[in-house]
Amino acid sequence: MGMYGVMKPVSQQDLDALIANDKLTNTILNDVGVVGLDKAWHAIHFTLAGDAWGGDGPLADAVMGGEKVGDDLCYGPARYLKPDAVRAVSSALSSLSTAAFSERLDPEALGAAEIYPGIWDDGPFANDYVSAHYELLRSTYEAAAAAGEGMLLAVL
Repeated sequence: MGMYGVMKPVSQQDLDALIANDKLTNTILNDVGVVGLDKAWHAIHFTLAGDAWGGDGPLADAVMGGEKVGDDLCYGPARYLKPDAVRAVSSALSSLSTAAFSERLDPEALGAAEIYPGIWDDGPFANDYVSAHYELLRSTYEAAAAAGEGMLLAVL
C-alpha cells in the first residue's frame, strides 16, 4: 500500500459537471486517461515548490494545487485546476527541462524534509525515478494546455 499521486486532464464540460456535482470525482478518476505519478508525487512537488505541502506560484500548483472537490479520498479530497491555471503551470514547467529538474532534485533536502516515501538515500535511483515521473507530469500538462483542458489531481 502507499500514497500514489494521480492526475487526469479533463475537458471544460467534465470540469463544469464535476464542479456542479462533486460526486463525479471518483467516476472521473476511475476513467481512462488517468496519469500516475506513483510515489514520486511528493518529491516532484517539493522540488518544484521548495515546500513539503504548499508553495506559491504555478510550479507549486502542478501537484498539490487547485480547488478541493469531492469527498476525502483517503489522503484528502481531489483538487482541480481550471484551463487557465493549467496553461500557467504548463508555461512554468516548459522553462524547466527534465535535465534542469534533475539538477534541482536534492536527495538530502528530500530526506531532511521527510518527503514521502523516504527512499532518498539511494540518490541515483531516486533521481532517475523522480525525474522520469516529472517528465510525465510535464508532458501531460503540455498536452492538456494545448487542448484547453483542466486538470484533476489526487493522492490515493
